[in-house]
Amino acid sequence: MERYYSLVVMGLHQLSARWRKYLPADAETLPELTPLERIVLNNIEIVGDNITLDALAILHPYLPQDQARKVLDSLVNKQVIERNREHFYRFTAKTQRYMTDIGQALLAYAEMLNVVPMDQAYRLAVLTAALIDKLTHSPQLFQMPIFSLALKAMTPSEHPLGQVQQRLMALMALRDDAHIAAWRAEQYSPVGIRVASHLFSLSESSPIEAFLKSPLFFDHAYVRTGLDELQQRGDLLDTGVGYTLTAKGTVRRERVEHLTEEYFAHPFEKLLTETGRKDWLLLMNSLVDTTKTTQTLAL
Repeated sequence: MERYYSLVVMGLHQLSARWRKYLPADAETLPELTPLERIVLNNIEIVGDNITLDALAILHPYLPQDQARKVLDSLVNKQVIERNREHFYRFTAKTQRYMTDIGQALLAYAEMLNVVPMDQAYRLAVLTAALIDKLTHSPQLFQMPIFSLALKAMTPSEHPLGQVQQRLMALMALRDDAHIAAWRAEQYSPVGIRVASHLFSLSESSPIEAFLKSPLFFDHAYVRTGLDELQQRGDLLDTGVGYTLTAKGTVRRERVEHLTEEYFAHPFEKLLTETGRKDWLLLMNSLVDTTKTTQTLAL
């Protein structure tokens, strides 16, 4: 099941890897941003003129509201966003031009590629569009608020690989929704899953100081809250030099991973026809493997 997500990631990389060379010579730039400000800016890109704390909580549920407010205020001070009205923000004109330049450069790069024969590119565009359409009109296993916002932010294109690129970006948003739904199903809090994920990725125990080296962990109190949650669930072991997951904690975190994969695979397995799914897999593999001789499908 994970192959679907892997193909989306690799396919999007193939369609986006060298987009910067398509930026105009006079492309806008932004002031220097902190890692957390950059994360927040990347999240709020799909809401544009309707940036609120509530929208940010949907897009980035791991960020406490007090921290979110501080980041938004900092972005206002750096003239990246501005207050539109009370409790609402929007991109400044400069930031909007910056986003437009990036979007057009990304699309221009995808549209000039010839990594697969054109008939295969059109077939892949049709299948990916059909998948997105079925996702928006079929009952789902989980809520998809980030995916829905991403659909509204897609950049139109007449080129098949441009269309594929935009829809793969939307599928990346779907993966975010799937993962959030999965850890909520396992009754993690946002900070709990973030701490568990950090420990799950390590082969040795981690002291609190190691957490704080990442912009994903905002302060000592944030990490401590997550550690306390895991300890109360029997998921955490204090080794004396740091923290690691117990066997129970590891199994619980693995269940989140498996459920995320199951959620993400569901539309491919249940909404596409068997022929459509096989074609999508074959065409995506052809897209991501440019060293492989591609063969035209018998359509």
